Amino acid sequence: MENLLRALELCVFPKHCLLCGANENYICHACEGGIRYVLTYSCVICKGPCFDGFIHTNCTSAQTPNRFLAAFEYKGVIKEALISAKYKKKIFDLYGLLVDLACEYFESIGLEIGADAIIVPIPSGKRKYKKRTFNHALIIANLFAKKYGVKVVPALIKLKDTPSQSLLNRKERKRNVKGVFAAVPRFAQEIKGKDIVVIDDIVTTGATMLSACKELRKLGKNAPRYVYGISLAYDSLNRK
Repeated sequence: MENLLRALELCVFPKHCLLCGANENYICHACEGGIRYVLTYSCVICKGPCFDGFIHTNCTSAQTPNRFLAAFEYKGVIKEALISAKYKKKIFDLYGLLVDLACEYFESIGLEIGADAIIVPIPSGKRKYKKRTFNHALIIANLFAKKYGVKVVPALIKLKDTPSQSLLNRKERKRNVKGVFAAVPRFAQEIKGKDIVVIDDIVTTGATMLSACKELRKLGKNAPRYVYGISLAYDSLNRK
């Protein structure tokens, strides 16, 4: 029955591959084979190589995350898909496809998210939310939460709107997100001592992710136990 409904859906609302245009899906089987997964990781603090995204022991502090993971390199069909979902066509079911692929990859490298973990999306500024009418990180967070059977808690807010990170270099990105996030006090008890997964769509230098994780860590006795950062894509070619 599920296959029949899917076939009917494709007849009524045909999907075309974003890269080659094939009438199959937003990412056809041929182009899916060209997806580049993240195979090596760099510590988001010192940028040196690290094992499976774990932050180096000598780079950790009371305000850093424990681990950062991403599924895809930000190139090819993945880049086109994320741009289409976020800016061009606002094809939200693309996120469902990407999260499915990302979760398969995370499972293949042994990522485990416990049943008591909490997912926290990177918040959107008021101006951008009003313009887009959605927060892409929240959509992705809800899909991850459904996959892993955990809950989403909007434990962070963005205090002010900032220029797009994509237009800035590394130093400017760091300044751009400094002090722009804050933890929401009413959720402090809910995330106390829990494993927190902070979700975003793309990470480049890691400035946004680090700033968000820092605010959760600053809760002191109400801080999470572990803080992981997860993004769909890692823009390894644009980190200068």
